[in-house]
Formats: sequence, structure tokens, C-alpha cells
Amino acid sequence: LNILSDPSNPSKLILSCALLVLSLSRGHLTIKKVLLDYDITSLLFKLSSHSNVDIQIQTTNSLCNFLLNNSTQIGEVVECISRLLKIFKATTHKKIRFNSVCAMKNIIFSVNSNRDIKKNIMKKITYDTLLSLLDDQDIAIQEQALLIFRVLLYKSFEDIEEEFSHCKDKLLSNILKKLNDKSSSNDIIVHSLYILS
Repeated sequence: LNILSDPSNPSKLILSCALLVLSLSRGHLTIKKVLLDYDITSLLFKLSSHSNVDIQIQTTNSLCNFLLNNSTQIGEVVECISRLLKIFKATTHKKIRFNSVCAMKNIIFSVNSNRDIKKNIMKKITYDTLLSLLDDQDIAIQEQALLIFRVLLYKSFEDIEEEFSHCKDKLLSNILKKLNDKSSSNDIIVHSLYILS
């Protein structure tokens, strides 16, 4: 953590530590909790704008893991979403864009039982932004957007009403377009069917 915190360290050294953190982020929950107690997510967000693209990739990859099942406070959750949106919009790099959307999905999944937090998150993301991801040039981004919609619709009839009050026609139109497109991947079709169900 000391190495990662010092931007004057050589990129190779920071990258090797970022790779170690990525491995630990996939480890036992106790290890993840220790790192979260040291506010690892703030450090990873800082490194996500490092000049070295490989460091950006590894840190955003780690964020995906740390933000899943993370008991972060409400304000911090919305702030994380803001930072991830900023990362997504600031790059054209395929892996970094994917990681940032995947991390957003993981946050929403983690707070899925709290309707108020989800509403605050969607005020930040906006349904228009989420709908635009359904038409992203990258199929992997489209899949993550479909998974976000799946998570948003999952818990209750109130969740369905909340989402449909904002984007019902556009969402269903997009889903039908994907189902009728013979070139749609199996994953796109599966997630689309789950949303309809």
C-alpha cells in the first residue's frame, strides 16, 4: 500500500503491486476486508488515472472485485458511481471501459435490497446513459448494461414500476431489437430474456 500510495515510484513497481492487489481482491473475504479497512478503493481510484495504461487496467479490475458485496455507506456508493462514470467517459480503452461498467453493476448488485440507494445511484447514472450502453459498440458493455437492468428489476414489483416509469418503452424496444437481430450473441439473448421474464 505504501508503494501504491507514492506516485514517484517506478511504474513497473506500482504495476507489480497493483497485480498483487488484484490477486488479493479475488481472495478470501477476510483479506478483502483488511484491504477495505485501509481504504483500498480510494487508492485504486487515484491509480485509475495513472499515466500507465496497464496500471489503469489492473486497478479498475480490482475495483470490480472490491465493490462487489461491499458494505459501503450510501454517500460513498454514489461517489463511487460518479468516479466510475468519469473513468468510463475519459477513455476509449476497451478493458478500462468494461471494468468501469462492471464495477457499477457490482455496486448496484451489492445495494440491491435498498431501494433508496438504487434511486440515488440512478439519479447519478441516469436511465438515458444506461440505455445508451445497450447500443455501445462493445458487446461486452451491452451485456453489462443488460445485467444492470436485470439487477434493477430483480427484487420487487416496486422495482419494476420504478424502472418502467423512467424507460419502459425504450428498454422494451431495445430488448425486442436485440431478440430479433440474428447476429445477437447468446449472452445478449439470454440477458434480454431474463429482463422480459
